[in-house]
Amino acid sequence: MDTRIVADEALLSKVREMTAPTQLCDANGNTVAVVVPPGLYRDLLLTWSDAHFDPEFAERSWQDYLKNGGRSTAEIFELLKNLEEAKDPVS
Repeated sequence: MDTRIVADEALLSKVREMTAPTQLCDANGNTVAVVVPPGLYRDLLLTWSDAHFDPEFAERSWQDYLKNGGRSTAEIFELLKNLEEAKDPVS
């Protein structure tokens, strides 16, 4: 999350009591945001990702990537380490 709004203590005291998504409205009653408690936000995000992410497809894609010349993070780190050592050998 890139944007942050600092709320005053009066608003924070109300937000801390939330157990469900809650509308944040202006003086005219117009909804300007929906605030979701962190635990519920996490649960919603995990439910969404479970519905849209296929672990078997991810594994097949990863294996295909490696088979066609892709490298793992560990391999890239090892390569960078070797390059650094070759550039600046310790005497």
